[in-house]
Amino acid sequence: MSIHVAGAAERPGVYLLPHGSIVQDALDAAGGPTSSADLDRINLAADLEDGQRVYVPQMTASGTSTGEETHTSEIDPELMININTAGAAELELLPGIGPSLAKEIMDHRSANGLFNTADDLLAVSGIGPAKVEQIRDLITFH
Repeated sequence: MSIHVAGAAERPGVYLLPHGSIVQDALDAAGGPTSSADLDRINLAADLEDGQRVYVPQMTASGTSTGEETHTSEIDPELMININTAGAAELELLPGIGPSLAKEIMDHRSANGLFNTADDLLAVSGIGPAKVEQIRDLITFH
């Protein structure tokens, strides 16, 4: 299966991995994390799906993760997670989104169609205004 590794990896790119691979396998294929990678925000044990993009977040100079205290204009749109196409492992890269919330997002998307704005996520069970604000600048819809 093909996996796109982006962000704070030594050799970002597309890698062919065997079915059953996890995020750690993709990161290893990309030469491992850079010294500025924020591995606390990534679930290294998450299962991968063919065609998935794995984004490895980077620490800022202040020691916080990229996106935690930034605005949309400071985040490269290519590095944002598409809430309408992301699989569970990619959704779990978002702060505060674990396996159960990732499943809720995907289930809601399947039952109700695509999200158009970050505020549409308020209709997902388990997501409130604070969570939406936490991920608003890290997601895209196109």
